[in-house]
Amino acid sequence: MNDDMLNPQSLPIEPPRRDRVTAISSAVQRRPIVLVLGMHRSGTSLCSHILSALGVDMADRIPGPGNPAPTPDNPQGHWERWEIVEFHDRILGLFNRDYSGCFHDFALPVAWWADPRVAEIRRQIVAFLEKRMGEGYFGFKDPRTVRLMPVWHQIFDELKLAPKIVLCLRNPAQVGRSLSARDHLDPEMGEYRWLVHMIDFFRYTNKYDFCTIEYEEWFSKPVVNVERLQQFLDLPWRQSEADLTLVLSGIIDPAARHDDSEHSEPTQPQVRSLYQLAMRVGQDDVREQIASIVSQFVNFQQLQRPFLTTFEDIAKTAVKYSEIEREAASLRTVVGERDADLAAADARAADAEGRLAEALAEIEQQRGQIAEIAREHDEALGLKAVLAEREATLLDFFRGVDELVSALDAARSEAAARDAVLVEAERLGQERAAAAEAMSAEIEAMRAALAQAKRERQQSVTDAAALRAEIAPLQGKLAAARRVGKAAIAAFRTEAAAPMQPLARRPWRAIARFLGVRKLLTRANETLTNPIDGEMALDRVVDRPRVGLTRRKSDPLPLADRARDARQWELAAHLYRKALDRDPQNQPIWVQYGHALKEWGELRDPDKLARAEFAYRKALSLDWGVADSYLQLGHVLKLEGRKDEAVAAYLRAFALDPSLAHAMDELRGLEWSEVELSELRLQAGSDRDPATENGRDDRPGAARAAEE
Repeated sequence: MNDDMLNPQSLPIEPPRRDRVTAISSAVQRRPIVLVLGMHRSGTSLCSHILSALGVDMADRIPGPGNPAPTPDNPQGHWERWEIVEFHDRILGLFNRDYSGCFHDFALPVAWWADPRVAEIRRQIVAFLEKRMGEGYFGFKDPRTVRLMPVWHQIFDELKLAPKIVLCLRNPAQVGRSLSARDHLDPEMGEYRWLVHMIDFFRYTNKYDFCTIEYEEWFSKPVVNVERLQQFLDLPWRQSEADLTLVLSGIIDPAARHDDSEHSEPTQPQVRSLYQLAMRVGQDDVREQIASIVSQFVNFQQLQRPFLTTFEDIAKTAVKYSEIEREAASLRTVVGERDADLAAADARAADAEGRLAEALAEIEQQRGQIAEIAREHDEALGLKAVLAEREATLLDFFRGVDELVSALDAARSEAAARDAVLVEAERLGQERAAAAEAMSAEIEAMRAALAQAKRERQQSVTDAAALRAEIAPLQGKLAAARRVGKAAIAAFRTEAAAPMQPLARRPWRAIARFLGVRKLLTRANETLTNPIDGEMALDRVVDRPRVGLTRRKSDPLPLADRARDARQWELAAHLYRKALDRDPQNQPIWVQYGHALKEWGELRDPDKLARAEFAYRKALSLDWGVADSYLQLGHVLKLEGRKDEAVAAYLRAFALDPSLAHAMDELRGLEWSEVELSELRLQAGSDRDPATENGRDDRPGAARAAEE
């Protein structure tokens, strides 16, 4: 290895040139802002801490959000501005490049900073800096910044800031080892992440001067690093050198350094080469060599884009597979519960068969008792015959009459008692026979229920297989239905912001019933703003002239129409305004007035667009049933960048006139898919009523009142 490549430069800053000083003196004075950049685990927190001690405003609070104290992986704190970290995380999340995600190390999309969502976050960053920055040195530290430098270029220009960049550099092999210990990341992946951050740093800061601070020198020559920072940032130290040494010893903890001698060199040659060049960045021709490596790597990232797209699609598919697997597990649980129910039914059937056997045995016992009683009854009948014979004999013998009569009465009483016992036994036998028949019927019913349960179990297995086959196509329709539902809910919310009446045509109600929000529509219509407020707002917006003119002027409408046809929009707007002063209830003129205002502002003047929007809303308050008014309102809302409200207006126009092709075309232009548009047409046409098909309601008054 060439030893010259390992000698760090004391201060990698180009010497000032006379022409540069002249350019700076003639330019607008810019406020300085310090940016501590570099790869994670490269000493950025330590550098930010020391800059704070030197007088730079670097942090507002040390522990991170939700933490009462610094975390064990950085016991002295990260010294970050958590608001800026949150802004950066939001931008990375827009493109699926979260730090903890599997796509973090891939390149961001081409011209990602032009995305309107990124522009909104950039405006929030600007507002934060305007509120927070003072007159003194202000700075922040976040390793994510190097990935997002194009946004910060715009911020520097917008706020007239002069960036003072500090690069924290550490051996990529040690960075990979540290990331493996903290984030369980493969060391080679950690080295690649270092390479991505360094490529972006040199790619986006090639037009700025910067100061390189090597991590290892904080522990071997800390004073040298401090002198570099003081010289680069022009930071005087007002106290003694002994106090400075005391401050450094209190901040720099040698025990926090965990370098491993086994990871002294990066494993990848490209990483090793860029690291050696970065340590010599102040030497001649080094920046050109780094620029060549950066250009090659960026071209390589462009070649990766088809593979990245395929990888992201596969990841989305894997997420869908996990959802299907969860649904299949749920179905298996249902089948298991059904099997348990079948087992319980089998147990109940076995118990019923046991009770039936016991009942049959008891019936047989009762039948034996009945036979015994019948035999005794036959004996009693024979005894009656004997007694009759003896009675005839006793009639011949007078002396034994009393004894024979007594015996005969006793025999008769006994025979009557046995007859009663026989009748009761017959009744009990009949009841038990009926009970046996009922028990047999119950057993048959339970056997039929068991067979039905087995058939239902087989059917549930079949249904589960069919459901798995139907899951994939249904997901697309479900997504489309949800999109239509969200758009319809946005339309309902938009209706509550303007004074108009509920729709009478059926397609809109079909969409409302599809979402289950018919009561929501009624409440929104009941709470609409008083139209009088719209008149007062109109006076404030368009400076409506007061009545009381002493003489009547000629009709301005023909002049306004001619100015409109000649595309003299400013004149047409003024003439339509005069016509509305005379007849403020003329709905078509309000629409024409909105057209003239919109074209007068060349479709981009915010004030003209706002006045045009109000003109269309005024026309709708006069006649809420005109589909074209909603269509024109959607156009102006789209020009104002209010996409959700524009979708609501187009849906309202489509609800009034489903044959209006322009509404569907506009929804398609607002990224509605053909599946979602088909779902919308299906919902709009699913509940048409012949009585209201031609735009009028021919039903009786009671039916219309019930519908409302």
